[in-house]
Amino acid sequence: KRENFRQAFAGFNVERVAKFTSNQRKQLLKNRGIIRNQRKIDAAINNARVMTKMHHEGHQLCTVLTTLIPQPIINHPQQFTDIPTQNRLSRNLAKEFKEIGFQFMGPVTTYSFLEAVGLINDHIEDCPFKYTTT
Repeated sequence: KRENFRQAFAGFNVERVAKFTSNQRKQLLKNRGIIRNQRKIDAAINNARVMTKMHHEGHQLCTVLTTLIPQPIINHPQQFTDIPTQNRLSRNLAKEFKEIGFQFMGPVTTYSFLEAVGLINDHIEDCPFKYTTT
């Protein structure tokens, strides 16, 4: 579904998503290729607007995150069941995200986001990608 989301959300271009109109929102709610949860779609548009506001104020989320997490956190799970869904960092960041205005960024989503952007490495120990960088 990633390609469907990429197409539906303007190639993940934050500036473009932030400008989505109510008609574009309605089209997203009809798009069978994506999750059509109204609250999640509204949150995605809202979060793009929050990011755009941050950018216009001279702040970049990547800079904020790498200031808080200067080196990737490397955990050492032996099996998938050892991988947490959240931690103290993701709980604290989720609170900060909420204060900034982000929606649908609870501790579990925040933890997954930190994994996705490479700030938390939860590959199991025998994974061939555990210590590779790209």
